[in-house]
Amino acid sequence: MKSKIPSWFWLLIGSILMLFSNGRWIFPICTWIYPFCFLLYLHTNKKFNALIYLFLCSGLINTFAWWKIVPLPLPAYLFVMMIGINLFMTIPFYIDKIFQNRSNRFIRTFIFPISWVSLEFLHNNLLSKGSWMSIAYTQFDFLPLLQIVSITGIYGITFMIGWFASSAVYFTERNFEWNKVRTQIYSIAGFFALIIFTGFLRIHRFNSRQTVQVAAIVQERTINKELNSCRWTDAKAISNYSGQIEENLLTKTREAARKGAKIILWQESAGFLPRSKVSVFVDSAISLASKEKIYLLMTLWSVPNNFPNELVENKLMLIDPTGKIQFSYLKSNPAPPEPIVKGKGNMPYFDSEFGRISAAICYDADFPSFIRKAGEINSDIMFIPANDWKEIDPLHSHMAIIRAIENGFSLVHPAGQGLSVIVNPVGQILEEMDYYSDEGQILYGNVPVKSIATIYSKVGDLFAFINIGTFVCIVCYLVSLQIKAIMQKINRGPLFRVFRPMKN
Repeated sequence: MKSKIPSWFWLLIGSILMLFSNGRWIFPICTWIYPFCFLLYLHTNKKFNALIYLFLCSGLINTFAWWKIVPLPLPAYLFVMMIGINLFMTIPFYIDKIFQNRSNRFIRTFIFPISWVSLEFLHNNLLSKGSWMSIAYTQFDFLPLLQIVSITGIYGITFMIGWFASSAVYFTERNFEWNKVRTQIYSIAGFFALIIFTGFLRIHRFNSRQTVQVAAIVQERTINKELNSCRWTDAKAISNYSGQIEENLLTKTREAARKGAKIILWQESAGFLPRSKVSVFVDSAISLASKEKIYLLMTLWSVPNNFPNELVENKLMLIDPTGKIQFSYLKSNPAPPEPIVKGKGNMPYFDSEFGRISAAICYDADFPSFIRKAGEINSDIMFIPANDWKEIDPLHSHMAIIRAIENGFSLVHPAGQGLSVIVNPVGQILEEMDYYSDEGQILYGNVPVKSIATIYSKVGDLFAFINIGTFVCIVCYLVSLQIKAIMQKINRGPLFRVFRPMKN
């Protein structure tokens, strides 16, 4: 295709759309279009420096889009965004460009999505230690599409976005001539229609007849403002405050119980106190749970007197209606630079009359493979308290909701300084409360007590591994071509002619 539109135009439009495709500003449609623009830019610009311009533009956009979302010191942040993460994000475009002139068949459109899925998976598991930048989360508002994560995990959505972009370039290069692209358009349209239809069907067929009332509690906002000088980095200050937070939590828990809540969860690190006072506070919570006949999932930020020589415990405890502690859990995936004792990586659970209860804490939910442990043991209700900050509200809560769809459990997610949600197993938000726009401290909701089986909870990231296996084959093929080209140059070079065997 020879276009009158200059190639730099596609780079410009793609860069603008990329800014609004993920991170601080998300318009889901931009996520689908910007890869198409970048691919078309590379396809219409044959010069090698086109890749360099793409790399620089992508790095600059990422730096703006994720500012204050990725909590790193400025020098480290600039290096990671401009070099580390950006390298993972631009390699798929480079590989697609290499194959541009090697095949004109429609099957070539799979090269880009396979590469994108592979690099995103490797980025999530090697560089970022979490799934923060997955483009799957940008499609949160399109619930029928999100149902595919119950089979493939988040990488199914990444694949679909990538395949849409590469297919659109394929059709554009053929000027959408119906006789040339009719079969391929039918194929990709049918595939997308099938995914969305089955998503609608899964949502429609979900039945939640049996429910239990739960309550999610966040810290009182004025107390938070008054404790600005009391940080987790200051062990002395935390020993001096009055204990208002703990008194408020117990009062609100009692209020929620008397309004009918059977299971109550606090936000992450709600009980914010020195370790010397933990046992007294836990005893008060046990007494309250047994008196009100509730399940209480209490959270503690327990600071030792010799901090930072000894680390903080970021803990969650489940107390049953008899006052017995059924499990105690330490956060297993500390968020950098969180100075906490790392948990053992187990998934706690308890079989109650309201189904199997499991729990994790905040950053744990950013690891799909970790939360899948709850799916493997058929947890019915998952409790994931969090403590966020304004720049990641509501993105972080949307990430947690996708864990519910992947594993088929109900989710209760109170988020201090973020979006608190109560969600059913297909990802529908039953109740929500935003810390910055709502004045309430307690979120009530009725959640289904029975989970639904998902393929993802059984096979995990098998879809991603299939893509990675294919990607490795692609890379090996490219390497073999490069070796072949080098050998051909050697065979034609003067050195070969000097040492070439003489003919008889």
